[in-house]
Amino acid sequence: MEYYSDQEIESNDFTNTIINFIESGYKPIISIQISPALAREIIIRHNKLDSYEKAQLESEIKMIDLENYNGFEDTISYLLIDGVNLYDFSRNRFKISLINDAYSNFNVYELKIVLCTWAHCGGWGGIVLSGNSKSYNGGGMHGHYLEIEVEGKQYEYNSNYYEKMEKHHLKD
Repeated sequence: MEYYSDQEIESNDFTNTIINFIESGYKPIISIQISPALAREIIIRHNKLDSYEKAQLESEIKMIDLENYNGFEDTISYLLIDGVNLYDFSRNRFKISLINDAYSNFNVYELKIVLCTWAHCGGWGGIVLSGNSKSYNGGGMHGHYLEIEVEGKQYEYNSNYYEKMEKHHLKD
């Protein structure tokens, strides 16, 4: 709250939300959102795996995130929705090798890191910390994802359902 006063930033829904969460003891979480290009690369790499490599990937995922993995219909859905959230900020890499290998061909703008500042039964939102939309709002509705078509098949992937819904939150 003092930051906004010191910086002479007007009070708005965003600042009021942050203030309310801080005062209520809420601990924000971080969500990783990926670009269509990175989603496509993950799909293509997964589709090229033979049965032995797919079994190795499943084994790797189960060691890292068994509880969440079991909730998905297939491995590719898991990779594109929950797997991308397994990012190790201290090592600047994804914890799942296939995602990390796909990401190694891209620049930092293929990821949006969103500090989630609010959530309720309908959705979630927060401030975008990286990428082309840095310092704008980003978020989505629970269970709704963007879609991409690769080789004639539709896939859902974890990306901002909306962004730039309010003004830029940082002063230039």
